[in-house]
Amino acid sequence: MTDTGREFLGLELLVPEKLARGAAVTITLRIHNRTKRHLDLTLRGRAVTFDVEVARATGPVVWRMLEDEIVPAIALLRTLDPDERIELQAQWDQRTSEGRLIEPGDYAARGLLLLEGGSLGTPWSPIHIEDG
Repeated sequence: MTDTGREFLGLELLVPEKLARGAAVTITLRIHNRTKRHLDLTLRGRAVTFDVEVARATGPVVWRMLEDEIVPAIALLRTLDPDERIELQAQWDQRTSEGRLIEPGDYAARGLLLLEGGSLGTPWSPIHIEDG
């Protein structure tokens, strides 16, 4: 059985709330099997694949980790044990998808776990970039 609903799978994005402009940012997506049974996930890609989006707090997405990337059309079956948690990490250099350093201000980030047939996303997490 493959269950991928939020009632079974917990997703959490861990990002710093405040950063100096230009500082490297480690972003962590935490995946948690909330059930007391094994949970089969059908994921896209050769390894567990996820995306991260960063947007202005009141505007458009300024960076996507997988922007212009090709995700192989391969299904990966990953079984999570009861209450198992896994963490995936990404790095962001505070540049937009076009390569410009972002301006100080309020932003938000969310993670997307890429599943066969769609994706599950985290809520948006606020990030404040201070002029460094």
